[in-house]
Amino acid sequence: MQERDSQITTKWIVITGGPGVGKSTTLNALGHLGYETRCEAARLWIDEEMSKNKTLTEIRKPSMNFQIAVNILQEAAEARSDPKKTIFWDRAKPDTLAYVELFETSPLPESHTLHLRRYHSIFLLDPLPRYNTDYARFETETDAKRIQEKLTEVYTRLGYDVVQIPVRPVLERAQLILNHLALS
Repeated sequence: MQERDSQITTKWIVITGGPGVGKSTTLNALGHLGYETRCEAARLWIDEEMSKNKTLTEIRKPSMNFQIAVNILQEAAEARSDPKKTIFWDRAKPDTLAYVELFETSPLPESHTLHLRRYHSIFLLDPLPRYNTDYARFETETDAKRIQEKLTEVYTRLGYDVVQIPVRPVLERAQLILNHLALS
């Protein structure tokens, strides 16, 4: 518990879930409603690297290097953000831990595992009825289900109450989150 006591408590809200559950769409809806949002670090990294004419396979393999790059980008975004402001995040540092625990043979290097900030709330979006891949997502539907379960496990292990958001139209999902936070 001493580690948690030394953490900075934030007003940040994390929207998480497996690939293709509608995180970015829900985050965009929250942004349109006037809330401050932050994009997924992995997508930002992929977009940046693709602008250098790299393929998705080149960017994501070896996977540990990809996870470290994403974690560094997430840490930089968090370091630039005010912990006293309500900010909705598309994923957070524990997501990287979940991916590493699922897909890597060695743990995330210790220098990348520190969680210096405590998030206010964690919302896990239930999977949509139809799984789709896109330019940055190549996980299989089976992988997506495993990631969903691992995210719940990791956030719970880190002491968070994970609030599940059922499949609904995007504005209803956003409203469920706001109602839970009493921000509407």
